[in-house]
Amino acid sequence: MNLMTPEEIQRTMEFILQQQAKTEANLGMMEAGLAKTNATLDRMAEDNARQLQASSARMDRLERNLTRMARLGMRWRSENKRWLEQHEKAMAAFDIKMAEIGDKLNGLIAVVEGWRHEPPNRPQ
Repeated sequence: MNLMTPEEIQRTMEFILQQQAKTEANLGMMEAGLAKTNATLDRMAEDNARQLQASSARMDRLERNLTRMARLGMRWRSENKRWLEQHEKAMAAFDIKMAEIGDKLNGLIAVVEGWRHEPPNRPQ
C-alpha cells in the first residue's frame, strides 16, 4: 500500500482549498454576471412590452382611420351616384328643351324666309 506522507496530505489539502477558493470566486463572478444579465433581460422585456403596447395603440388608430375612410368613400360614392343620376336627368330635360327651341327657331326662320320671298299682305 502506498500511503501519503503528512506533507503530501498537507499539500493536497492546500491544493483542494485553493481550488475551492478559486471555484467559489468564479461562482461569485458568475452569479454577479447572471444577476446583471437577468436585470438586462428584465429591462428588455419591459421595453418590449411598452413598444408592443405603443404599436398596438398605433395599429388600433390606423384601423379606426381606415374604417372611417372606407365609410367616407362609400358615402361619397353613393352621393356621387345620386348627383350623376340627377345630372343625367337634368341633361336629358335640357336636351329635350333645346330640341323644342331648335324646332321653334327653325319654324320661325322658315316664316321669315317666306316673308322675304313674298311680303305678307298688309292692310293699308
